Amino acid sequence: MRMLIAITPAMYQQILTLFVKERRPSIEVETTDLANLNPEVERFGPDLVICHEASTEVRKRVFAWIEIRYTNGLDAIMSLKGKETRIGDIDIEDLLAALDETEKLVSAI
Repeated sequence: MRMLIAITPAMYQQILTLFVKERRPSIEVETTDLANLNPEVERFGPDLVICHEASTEVRKRVFAWIEIRYTNGLDAIMSLKGKETRIGDIDIEDLLAALDETEKLVSAI
């Protein structure tokens, strides 16, 4: 499975990358800045994108995405196979569950 992380600040991006590589070494992780999100989605072909706002390109091309917002904690919207779920103050366990569910669904295709 492939995952693309496009969030700020850069430290959050780096920490998430290291965490995922440690906990789920089978997942291929790349990062990008927000300005290059769409070209990187096209080039890398991720199954899951973590970003602040899922662009039309992300919604159209990516199997699953998580929008992390910085208002009222770290509220998030997760879309898996087109079904959106709101997560209040997303934490690491929520993220791991989303990774696992995405990986399971992608491998079933």
